[in-house]
Amino acid sequence: MHLIILLFLVVGVVALVVSENEKLKTDVTWLALVLGQTGGLLVATGALTIVWELLGKRAFADEVWSKAQLAGDLARAGIERVTDQYLEDVKWSELFRDARKIDIVVAYANTWRNTHGGRLEQACKEGARVRVFLPDPADTLTMQILANRFDITETEMIKKVTDAAAEFALIGATTKNPVSVFKRPGDLVFSGYRFGSRAVLTLYSHSQQRRASVPTFVTAEGTLFKFVLDDFDAIERQSTPW
Repeated sequence: MHLIILLFLVVGVVALVVSENEKLKTDVTWLALVLGQTGGLLVATGALTIVWELLGKRAFADEVWSKAQLAGDLARAGIERVTDQYLEDVKWSELFRDARKIDIVVAYANTWRNTHGGRLEQACKEGARVRVFLPDPADTLTMQILANRFDITETEMIKKVTDAAAEFALIGATTKNPVSVFKRPGDLVFSGYRFGSRAVLTLYSHSQQRRASVPTFVTAEGTLFKFVLDDFDAIERQSTPW
């Protein structure tokens, strides 16, 4: 490969030198033009090839390797989807389908609850075990922290949580598997939804503003799913029935 590049450069330079010959320019003008253009093309091709060999190929290889590593990391984590639109982009209907165990850890989830209450009701009718873990409205420090995060008063926070508990408790109330509601003192650092061996993890913002777009991860079995599962187990141990 290096010999070919060198040949391109040598032939190109020779062609450029010959094309500048005054006699050739006068007697065979067309040949001088052809040699000049051909020589310039060969020199440019050789020069670009050298740059590619020295810099481009290595950068390309690094890029491919970097993407391969990232793909491996995502596979090990079990991440199936990353989005900032957790209501629209997550395939909730697919997650609900055939899920026999559903666990929900939220602050109050008013919008999500109104959107998917019907699916939760259907899951209860089909025999799924559904549990909801909410912050404890009787724990002052918890309510103060969450009220500050959502930029509302402590009284408003308490009402949102108690309303959520009451509405979740009504889901599946006429079935053999009503939703079980639990309360837990302590801060929440994410909202989580577990559907069997898959889960959705939604992060909170520290901006104290209501945001429609928040980082959301859909994960199957992998390191991230194990983290969610272990955290859910810890939350269950720290919780009491409503």
